[in-house]
Amino acid sequence: MTIRNFTTLTERIPDTMLRRAIAAALANGVPRTAAEFSRFHEDVVDELRLAAYRPRERAA
Repeated sequence: MTIRNFTTLTERIPDTMLRRAIAAALANGVPRTAAEFSRFHEDVVDELRLAAYRPRERAA
């Protein structure tokens, strides 16, 4: 996936969901090389997929 496609994808995702996914991916460390960024990207996408299937929190 190119940066352009990644950016287009993230524009459609709510900010809070995206921030949570990035924070979870950064828990593994900050990417410094192309290979690390690729793994980081995969982790973000995985977190977003998981978030899509989690039950939504309901307001009490």
